[in-house]
Amino acid sequence: MRARITVLHVDGSGDVSEGVFAGWGDQVQFERRFGVNAAVLGTLRDAFDDEGVLAKGADPASIKSEWLAYLAWRTLSRSRVGTPPFEEWIETVDELDIQVGDNDEEAPLEGGAVPTIATATPLPSN
Repeated sequence: MRARITVLHVDGSGDVSEGVFAGWGDQVQFERRFGVNAAVLGTLRDAFDDEGVLAKGADPASIKSEWLAYLAWRTLSRSRVGTPPFEEWIETVDELDIQVGDNDEEAPLEGGAVPTIATATPLPSN
């Protein structure tokens, strides 16, 4: 599947990138990093409706922000030279928007509405 990733960094700069999202390489690295089967990624996508709103009956506790951020970083790192390691990159993120197409032929930047599976702004620290 393809995705458009939009990042607003804490310094006010931004990045927009389009590319493969949750491809085979991403799935293998996801499983290695988090120790869970990549099948949970289907659950994540199904948890949101076409407007990017949590779907009725979806369990918000099963949606891990880190998982979505990691997959977004993988997409960005393929298209950006000099993308820092994930742990450094995530500390720079203020807002993250992930829009996905249903298949590889649907390019999110070319015509038509594309469902947003996640838009996240971290909660303020205590």
